[in-house]
Amino acid sequence: MVHSVSLALLAIARNREPTPNALKTLSFRLREAALGAHLSSPRSGPRQQHPARADLRLRIIEGCQSVSLRRRLLKKRYLDEIKEMMRVNDQAEEHTKKMEARKFEK
Repeated sequence: MVHSVSLALLAIARNREPTPNALKTLSFRLREAALGAHLSSPRSGPRQQHPARADLRLRIIEGCQSVSLRRRLLKKRYLDEIKEMMRVNDQAEEHTKKMEARKFEK
């Protein structure tokens, strides 16, 4: 687990493309760390990345020398963020509908 994350970071640092499996592991570990930081935070709201973890991920992506790899990672990062925003928006709409239904019941 940790070894493949290290290999992915090492490959990025050496300006080589890491294996797809190493990238998946790296992405998973970063998400896991961000979620762990979120769960340990005192206030719980919509799932958010810890600012330091998000910054670390962005620095890793920006540190890539390979332009194509950087584009792929950024695209995936922004797609993940868009999916998360859409999920939160859907939850908010459902909550609004429930509140309106309760309002009409009274």
